[in-house]
Amino acid sequence: MIVGRIILVLFVLGFLFLVFCAITSLRRIPFSYTLGNLKARRISTAMSILGIGVVIAVMLSMMALDNGVTKTTVTSGTKDNLMIMREGAEAELSSWVTKDAAHIIATLPGIAKDSHGQPLVAPELVILFKLPREGAPKGSNVTVRGVTPSSFEMRPYVKIVDGRMFHPGSNELIASRRLSRRFSNLHVGDTFVFGPQSWTIVGAFEANGTAFDSELWGDGGYIGQVRHRQAYSSVLAKSVDPAAFEQVKSAIKNDNRLKLQVRSEYQYYADQTGGLIGIKILVGIVTIFMVLGAILGTTNTMFSAIAPRRRHRLGQDPHPAPQCWYPHGHLQLPLVLLHPSLRRRLPVRPGPDHALAVASSLLASRQAAVP
Repeated sequence: MIVGRIILVLFVLGFLFLVFCAITSLRRIPFSYTLGNLKARRISTAMSILGIGVVIAVMLSMMALDNGVTKTTVTSGTKDNLMIMREGAEAELSSWVTKDAAHIIATLPGIAKDSHGQPLVAPELVILFKLPREGAPKGSNVTVRGVTPSSFEMRPYVKIVDGRMFHPGSNELIASRRLSRRFSNLHVGDTFVFGPQSWTIVGAFEANGTAFDSELWGDGGYIGQVRHRQAYSSVLAKSVDPAAFEQVKSAIKNDNRLKLQVRSEYQYYADQTGGLIGIKILVGIVTIFMVLGAILGTTNTMFSAIAPRRRHRLGQDPHPAPQCWYPHGHLQLPLVLLHPSLRRRLPVRPGPDHALAVASSLLASRQAAVP
């Protein structure tokens, strides 16, 4: 994100510099001459625009990737919810929390209660199913989350949009709407087999664009039983207030029976984006090199465009144009005659005698050039 912002600032500064140079040059050169120059060099101008456009496209794609991943991942968590996992575990798939530990957590002071007076503690189980995907017959991994009713109460943005809720203690699942569009057998009413067990999709949900929009949800007790899991992956809990949050966190950390780590759900999902730091650095380096290449290419095009004029000014042109002597220096008279706006800037205006002399000089130079 920081690299993308730095590149964006460099682009803005470069663009402003080019605008400043263009405005400054318009005060010295007629605008019609500028348009004629662009028409005469259509290919080089188009290639310069294309190169700069490609660089900008790469920069925007990098920033879009960074922003999309961060938004999808970080917004999945809430700062008021506690994410409790095994010490040292960086993801739910590599964590486990025993059922006894989940019961101890539910009895800690500072845990919020639901409308029925039950503690808002949701032990969850996260496993993977490998299912056939459209365009990938060998299948892709799908995250399956075993939840409890408290999981929905602490994530109110998860809404059933089609079908119904799964029944506890059954093989019924609900699939996210986004996931059902990517897998052919995850629509409402479909049944698929994974391992020795068949599963039925009874509903579809949406999770407000969070990471849960790529998951299957079902009853945590039943999924753990059929998959022979004796522990949970994590425990989600809600504290009464920020002070209670720190109290619960300290109590879990100092309890030697638990050996668990606690952080906010928001912080947990923010830490998940750390695995993409290598990709961000690589894309940033590639973008910087492309920016430098675009700058060098544009500079080379500009110098190539003015090189013939410089040779002509230094007297290296094989067919030099006749010149007329003025008190303040040498000026090319044909160019002056073609551009009245430049002629007005001459310190001395050419009169009829000058024009006659120049016409004679032009005729003589052309006769001399004919073999």
